[in-house]
Amino acid sequence: RPLPPMPDCFLVLVHAGTKDSTGAMYARFDRLAQRPPEATPRMLEALEQGTLKRVAGALGNALDGLSNADVGHKARQLLMEAGALGCNLSGSGPTVYGVFDCEETARLGVERCSSAGFAAQLCRPLARGCRLAGKSL
Repeated sequence: RPLPPMPDCFLVLVHAGTKDSTGAMYARFDRLAQRPPEATPRMLEALEQGTLKRVAGALGNALDGLSNADVGHKARQLLMEAGALGCNLSGSGPTVYGVFDCEETARLGVERCSSAGFAAQLCRPLARGCRLAGKSL
C-alpha cells in the first residue's frame, strides 16, 4: 500500500563537507554491539497521523553517528537554531537536512548555513513523483 503523503513543509538540504566511505560506515554498523532502534515504524505512524511535528520527531538513520568525521554537526546546529523541527543525516552523508514548517524559517536556515560556508538548498516535498527544473516527472 502507498505511504501517506508527507505533511506540507519545507526542507533544507545542506552539503556538510567530506564523509567516510559508505562501506566503512556499514562495517562500523555491522560491529555495533547494540543496534539503534528501528525508526521505520515510528515514521509510518507519524505519516499516518499526518502531523509535521510527529514526522520531524520520528526522523532516524541507523548510520547517523557512525562517521569518523563530525558529519553535519555544525550544519544541524545552525538549522535547529533557525527553527527546524528536526534534522538528520541523509543516507550515509555528507548531506544533512532540516524539516521546517514555514518558508521564512527555512530560508533563515539556508542563509545561516550558506553564511557558514555550506552549500544549502531550500526544497519542498511532492505528494507523488519528483520535479526537475519546474517540470513534474
